[in-house]
Amino acid sequence: MVEGATTHPLSPVDTAGAGLDESWVQRLLESNPECLPIAEIEPAFSGSLSLCRELPTGAGAADNVFINSLGLISIAECKLWRNPEARRRVVAQVLDYAKELARWSYEDFEHAVLGARNDGSKSLIDVARSFRELVDELKAELGMIAKPGRGETLTLNLKSRDNRYNLCSVRETGTVEFYALTVKASEVGARQVAIDYLEGLARLLGGRVDYNRHEWTYRILTARGLPKVSELLRKGEEWKALISDTLRRFQEAEEES
Repeated sequence: MVEGATTHPLSPVDTAGAGLDESWVQRLLESNPECLPIAEIEPAFSGSLSLCRELPTGAGAADNVFINSLGLISIAECKLWRNPEARRRVVAQVLDYAKELARWSYEDFEHAVLGARNDGSKSLIDVARSFRELVDELKAELGMIAKPGRGETLTLNLKSRDNRYNLCSVRETGTVEFYALTVKASEVGARQVAIDYLEGLARLLGGRVDYNRHEWTYRILTARGLPKVSELLRKGEEWKALISDTLRRFQEAEEES
């Protein structure tokens, strides 16, 4: 690797020992569909969001399934490069999946996707509608504001009334992160309040806080990876109570500082 005028030798990585298998690739694409060069292959399918992993079809389980705002569906089949038959097999498999999906009605597709998601969602439309209702409640009851993010991917940030604390960032993939929360809280001596919020939310979701990254990007991880907004919706009342208590503690810290 060349960095400026300096070169660094790269060491081979034991992908098997590091857990970098096909399942890892699936999870990576589920949380980061923008990694796929979809627009370079067919621009009409760009802007795709992850629907699920391991979608069961008559031809087997499709590794990753995505959809964009036009309702166009993309399928990704994950194979490791070290597999010499990867290219030939993946093309044949995706064609078989596409043939199966072409036979489905919308109801068939929705039923299969919801089964693969296994997150308690009743319908794909209900996932979007329930989140909008929860945002409206947070705005009305706690004075929170919803602001679009400024990164390369679309995010919706749920922030305190004074625009200081970002209690939740929902990415276009449906995953949830918490940008700069502890950093902003530290400015008023309330870092522990932010940590308590993240730990409390991690307990609600049955996950843990990942501190092994820059403090701006502390996040929660569950057994499925980054939590989905649909998981937060199932804990709506408890989440609102946690936010309310956290905002109260932030205000007390500001008054004391």
